[in-house]
Amino acid sequence: MRVAIRPESIVLTQENSSGLRGTIRKAAYLGTHMEYTVEAPVGSLFVVDRNVSRPMAAGTEVSIALADHGVALVPG
Repeated sequence: MRVAIRPESIVLTQENSSGLRGTIRKAAYLGTHMEYTVEAPVGSLFVVDRNVSRPMAAGTEVSIALADHGVALVPG
């Protein structure tokens, strides 16, 4: 099985958490949203975040969580 995750279903916070951690490698402001590339133990993640009021800079350590939508198991 594989997991398919929509980029907007990955939730980043700067809070310390015992869950998955990562580091923002790229951050881009695109007007209506931020796009991040996050390096994590599971690999590189592409993240779309609609919260543009508090952008996070490259180099920021983050906690990674999944939303309750946009995540699916894919056979194979």
